[in-house]
Amino acid sequence: DWSSDVCSSDLFDTVNIEEENMDVNFVTQIVQESEECKSFANEISETMRSCLHNLQKPSITNSVFASISHNDLWVNNIMIKLKSNSSAIKIVDFQLMDYGSCANDLLFFLFTSVQWPVIKLHFNYLVRLYYKHLIHTLTITKCDTTHFNFSSFQDEIDFCVRHRQFYHIMVMLRYVFAIKENVKDLSEITVEDISSEKVSKECRE
Repeated sequence: DWSSDVCSSDLFDTVNIEEENMDVNFVTQIVQESEECKSFANEISETMRSCLHNLQKPSITNSVFASISHNDLWVNNIMIKLKSNSSAIKIVDFQLMDYGSCANDLLFFLFTSVQWPVIKLHFNYLVRLYYKHLIHTLTITKCDTTHFNFSSFQDEIDFCVRHRQFYHIMVMLRYVFAIKENVKDLSEITVEDISSEKVSKECRE
C-alpha cells in the first residue's frame, strides 16, 4: 500500500499514557473552571482519549473525501504573498502528512487559525465555502463529483471531529496560542508547564 509507505505520520504514535493524562488533564482543568463548560468535562475527557487512540491506529479511510492530509495546517505553515490585485499562497512543512480525510485539515485550520468570534458566527459558511471550492477544483480536473454531495461532506466533518481531530485540536491550541515568554521546545516541557495558570486568554477562550 503506497499510502502506508509514503504518507505515514507518527505524530501521535509516541504519546504514552503519562503524556495522554497530562494532555487530557490540562484541557479538563480549564473546562472545569468555566461554568458554561464544566458539565461537559467527563465527555470531553472520554472523547479526547478515544480520538487519540484512533489517531494512533493506521490512517485507513474509504471515504470519497480521502486525500493527502497535511496534519499541521495552521497559519504558521501558510505563506501568503499579497500583490496589487491578487495573492499567491504556499503551504509548507509536510513532515506529518499522511493519507486521510481532507476534513481533518479543514477542521484543524479553522479551529487553530481563525478567530473564535468568526468561528462562532460563520463556521457553517466557512465549511460550505471550502466545499464550494473543493467541487470547483475537482470539476476543473475532470473528476466525477457525483458522490461529493454537501450532505456527505457534513457527515465527514462530524465523523472526523468526533473520532480524530478533537484531541489534535485541543492539545495543539496551547502551543498555537502560547504566551511568548513561556514558549519551550517540546522536549523541554514538564508537568509544571502543563497547567491552566500558564494559559493565554486566547487559548482559554
